[in-house]
Amino acid sequence: MINKKCHSAPRCETIIRYMFGAKLEDAHKRSDIEFIGGNITSGSPFGGLNSQNIRNVDTRAIEAEFNAKMSLYTGTGSQLISHYVLSLPHQDKLSDNELNRLANEFLKEMGTNPSASWVAARHNDTDCLHVHIALCRVQIEYDNYGHQKHYGLLSDKNDYERGMEACRKLEKEFNLTPTASPGEDVNHKNQASIIRAISKKILSQPLETVSEFIQKMADEGVEMRPELAKNGKIRGLSYRLNSEDGRWISGSTVMSTKLTFGALTKFLNYLPSRDDPTLGLGPSPNPPICATFQRAGRIKKVGLVTPIARMSESIRILAQQNPYIFIIQHKRQLYLGLRFDCKIYPLIPPKVGNQQFLDWERLVTQMTRAIMKMLKNSFKSTSLEPMLWPADCEIISGNAGNAVIFDKLSESNLDSKLSSLEGKLNSKEIREMTSKVALHSRSDNSRQLSAGHTPILN
Repeated sequence: MINKKCHSAPRCETIIRYMFGAKLEDAHKRSDIEFIGGNITSGSPFGGLNSQNIRNVDTRAIEAEFNAKMSLYTGTGSQLISHYVLSLPHQDKLSDNELNRLANEFLKEMGTNPSASWVAARHNDTDCLHVHIALCRVQIEYDNYGHQKHYGLLSDKNDYERGMEACRKLEKEFNLTPTASPGEDVNHKNQASIIRAISKKILSQPLETVSEFIQKMADEGVEMRPELAKNGKIRGLSYRLNSEDGRWISGSTVMSTKLTFGALTKFLNYLPSRDDPTLGLGPSPNPPICATFQRAGRIKKVGLVTPIARMSESIRILAQQNPYIFIIQHKRQLYLGLRFDCKIYPLIPPKVGNQQFLDWERLVTQMTRAIMKMLKNSFKSTSLEPMLWPADCEIISGNAGNAVIFDKLSESNLDSKLSSLEGKLNSKEIREMTSKVALHSRSDNSRQLSAGHTPILN
């Protein structure tokens, strides 16, 4: 599910009239719009058909109710109405009652309380079911004792990011197809979390200067670099894990309250003559040697795939309908199947370079082989085979691996830890997906052979 905030406005009329096709030029859209409710008392704006066989619509009662609520606000804010759209993948369907509850839960996640007014409409003019929500941001604010204070405005700070987080939570609650947020970079997000955790640990120690902080971050495998303004002064800081896949991430993204240049220098002493060389600036830059960052955990990606002769329309539709089903191309061969992202964490984090670390690496290899064997045994009656996910494959369709976490792994509990994967493989969802993959693969390849076609890659 995708959340889109269209815009905010000082008045409600334009948004509400658009939602219900109240304008004359939008009259042809009314047959594809349904009122699904809200917490207003006005009810549906739709009436019967007029003489031209077009639905009558009158949104004045809803507008009056919104305007009455807006009049209670005496603050300085001007954008009193927000317009959201929740769009579901085309294979997901919900009843109007479920959509009403979905919209209500979404707004709760965004911070509304029962005093905020909202109304929602379902639009059926595209392949994907989507809901438009008009929200009056004016709502009662309460003190620490739960007593009403006054009417204020719902905060819209970071509302896009908060909206996407709400979508991820509601997908699970309403059993919807998981959807990646637009522009979401899971690797980027994970690295930011790691840097944040490292910085919190370091900032909990006694520190006095920015240089001390830079040195301790380098000891933990985190590089820092300054971002300069046109006048040559530092305007920001970026951070990077010193690893093969390390990426530069701004301090505001990692932790805006602590790791921006402005925030950091509020509680650590910054002296340009001392700290600029440590940041790699000035005529004699002297940044600290940054340790190699090593993750104790390992992620092993294993595919459960079957080769296919070509990209048929039925296979393309199957993959489009489920983000967990992949189509990949590797060494000029197409494969159809699933991916399992096995996240393996040790019982005791090993130190790099000693025997304990080598033992950990061997244990990860042993675990990976056991995972491959379990996948092969569980699906030996199908055409699907386990395959270590090739790093250089081209992903044609699919964006969500099936995550399996093996936490606190040791030699003694390896077999018992595999039970979590066994439970995953025996789930109804996985069994249904693998059955569909096998069925489409068999039927498509059979069609190709019966037609006398040579297998090709399109």
